[in-house]
Amino acid sequence: MMMMTTTTTTTSPTPFVSSCRREVKKRSSKNVRSRTPFVTERQSTRWRRFYSTTTRTTRASCTTKTRFDVYIEDTDHYAVVYYANYFRFCAKAFENALRMRGEFGRDDDVVECYRIEEAKYQQPAVLGDVLTVETTIVNDNGDDGITWKRWIVEHTVRKRRGEKDDADDAPVFTCRVRYGRADQSGCRDSEDSTSSDTDRIRATNIRLFASELNHRSVWHADVLRWFERNRTDLIGGPKALETLKSKDDCVVVVSSIRDVRISSDALANVHSMEFTTHVDAGEPISLSSFSSVRFLRRDVQCEFDQRVCLDDAVVASGKVTCTVLKRDTMRPRASPDSLKARLLRVA
Repeated sequence: MMMMTTTTTTTSPTPFVSSCRREVKKRSSKNVRSRTPFVTERQSTRWRRFYSTTTRTTRASCTTKTRFDVYIEDTDHYAVVYYANYFRFCAKAFENALRMRGEFGRDDDVVECYRIEEAKYQQPAVLGDVLTVETTIVNDNGDDGITWKRWIVEHTVRKRRGEKDDADDAPVFTCRVRYGRADQSGCRDSEDSTSSDTDRIRATNIRLFASELNHRSVWHADVLRWFERNRTDLIGGPKALETLKSKDDCVVVVSSIRDVRISSDALANVHSMEFTTHVDAGEPISLSSFSSVRFLRRDVQCEFDQRVCLDDAVVASGKVTCTVLKRDTMRPRASPDSLKARLLRVA
């Protein structure tokens, strides 16, 4: 039997190379000893900052999940969840998150949404679906009795595919909103007192009956309904939407919302006026909802810059982008000439 062996040969360095190595090692050790206290202190300072920041934001950055079934009351004529109702689901989910944190419970504890920073609609949810709303509180300013309580919250609505919650469940809607306590002064978003930049042609008159406003926690959903009424009127009314579907083989859907600001003070004043000054007058208060329009992405999308006003006072404002889709494939398509003619005539 033949055995193989491996031999490793080490060559001794020359005297010159050895002396150079000893000198470099000596200098390096001196530098390390001199630098070590500075490096250690700097690193420890960074770690202290990291841990203090993490501790301070841990309570705010929490995620909860709330399940909802889609009923007829949540859908529109096409059995699809109405675009404003996603915010109703999110408001309920946020209330649930506050209850789990022990921050909700008083009878008069009302939390309202005063700003929608952005929202995106990714796919429709329909009648019979089971939705899971993931609520993440990304910023919590605390409650020190001096500043009003507010939260910045991100919601993700997913459509359940199986019997249990799954991370792969399809997202249908996402939004980033701001909430604040309604019983604290200053919990309002500032707005201009005039609406000079918005086109008032063919404004939609909204008669504010006593039952027009929902619970204060979902006033933002009411504002979106008023936005939608004016968009429908600009297109030509409900019958025009049916004509687009049957004749032009297309539908117009909301695809995104951004920078919606709501003056809760103005809404509260309107609500109180309805029960005082106009009770004896025999007619409800009238709000005006109007828009300016521009087309985007080769006429596939149209953006509505919308306002709701009481006389010259701005109650709410925001931008809503709609996308034109083919009815059969639900893929984007260019706006038909009839739609462009209606919108550009009043834009």
